[in-house]
Amino acid sequence: MPRIAMIGAGSFVFARRLTTDILSWPELQDSTIAFVDLELERAELAKALADQLIAQHKLPTRTLATTDRRAALDGADYVVAMIQVGGSRAVQPDIEIH
Repeated sequence: MPRIAMIGAGSFVFARRLTTDILSWPELQDSTIAFVDLELERAELAKALADQLIAQHKLPTRTLATTDRRAALDGADYVVAMIQVGGSRAVQPDIEIH
């Protein structure tokens, strides 16, 4: 049973898309996915979105939301680091150009 730690999972769109990709692999469907963010509310939202997907497809995947990076990394088989340097201000020019 793999354990996957998603650090910086408060980026809901990216976290949801990545979770969808991860769960498309039968070998990873019986995983525990830890959603980690500095803000617990953001980690919980990413977890809730994943839980909807898991319930919809009746998968055995387990999830947790936490701000405790060390606990999430303990025993992790896979670690995904999702960071956005500079926050949302850094991508504002990209949005304006689009």
